[in-house]
Amino acid sequence: MKNKIFSILTIISISILLILFLEIFLKFLYSKENAHYSCYEKVNDERIYINGKNCNSVVTYFESEDEIIYITDEFGNRIKEDGGIKEWNKKIFFVGDSFTFGSLSNYKYTYPYTSVQTINKFSNILYKEVNKGVNGYQISQVLENIKKDEEISSSNDLIIYGLTPNDLFDLKEENIKTNSDNITVTNTNSNLIISLGNMIKNSFALKYFVSIVLKYDKIYNLIYLSRSQNSAGFIEDEINNSWSKKYKIVEKLFNDLPNNIKNRMIILTIPQKIQINLIKKNQKIKGTSFDTEILKICKNIRIKCITLTEEIAQLKKTHYPLDGHMLPEANKFFGELLAKKIIEANFTNYK
Repeated sequence: MKNKIFSILTIISISILLILFLEIFLKFLYSKENAHYSCYEKVNDERIYINGKNCNSVVTYFESEDEIIYITDEFGNRIKEDGGIKEWNKKIFFVGDSFTFGSLSNYKYTYPYTSVQTINKFSNILYKEVNKGVNGYQISQVLENIKKDEEISSSNDLIIYGLTPNDLFDLKEENIKTNSDNITVTNTNSNLIISLGNMIKNSFALKYFVSIVLKYDKIYNLIYLSRSQNSAGFIEDEINNSWSKKYKIVEKLFNDLPNNIKNRMIILTIPQKIQINLIKKNQKIKGTSFDTEILKICKNIRIKCITLTEEIAQLKKTHYPLDGHMLPEANKFFGELLAKKIIEANFTNYK
C-alpha cells in the first residue's frame, strides 16, 4: 500500500515538475509576446473608447508566425505601413469590431484592404478603404461610432459594417431603453469556461496546450456548444428566446439609423470558427443560422446585406484555434469574396 501511494505521489510530482518546466520554457520562448493592441482613447459617450490616433504598435502572438504591425492615422483609422493609396475618387468605410480592424493580420491581409484592392482592378473609379474597426466593440458602439464620425457624416460614400455574432453578446433590451426583462442568461457551464479562460490567459503552458487541443474540431465544438444560450444561441436549429429578442433589437437599431446612413450601408456577416465547423459537419442550418436571421432583418428594413459564411467554409483552415480571429490568408480570401459580391450586385453604384 505504501509503495502504491509513493508511486502515485511520484507521478504527481513528476507531472508538476514537467508542467513547471514547460511553463518556464514557453515563457522564455515567447518572452516578447504582446498579443493585445492597447492604443485607445476614452470618450464620454456610449462608445466608451475609440482607437488612438497616430499609433504604431508591433504585436507578437504564439499562434501567429509573423509579427503584427498596427498603425493608425490622425483619425484613428487603421492604415497600411506605407500609408496606403495616395489618390482616389471615392472611399469605402469599413466599420465593426476586431474582425474588421484585422486582429492578428497584417494590413495587407485584412478584408477591407483586399476587397478594395480587388474592386479597383475592375472599376473605372479608384476607391480607398477606410478601416474604422475597433477591437471589442458591440453593435451599439459601432452604430454610435458611425453617427459621431466626422469623416462618415461629411461624405456620401459606401459604409460596410462587418457584423459578427459576438457583436450581439452584450446586447440587452435595456440598450434601447425598453422596460422589458433583462435577457442575460446565467449558466454554470459558461461561468466555468470563463474561469478556465482566465487561467489559460495567464499560463503559457496552458495556452500552448489548449491551442493544440482546439485544433481538433470535435473538441472545439464540444467546448463551444457547452456555453450558455446567450453565447451559443446563434447556432441553433430554432432560435431561442434570448436570441430572438436580440435579433428584434438589432432590427430596430438598424431601422432607426438616419436614411443618409442606412441608404449607403451594407451589412456583412462575418462568421466565427464554430459556424465554419458546423458547416463542414453538414450542419448547414446551424452554421448559417445567424446569417439567415440577419438576411431576414435586411429584407424587412430594406438594407443591403452580404453573407459569405458558406463560401469561406471552403477553406481548410479559417481561424486561429485559441484566439478565434481569422487567419491572415482566410482574411484575405474573405476580402476577395466580398469584392466579387459587391461587383456582382453593383453595390458601389447605390442610390
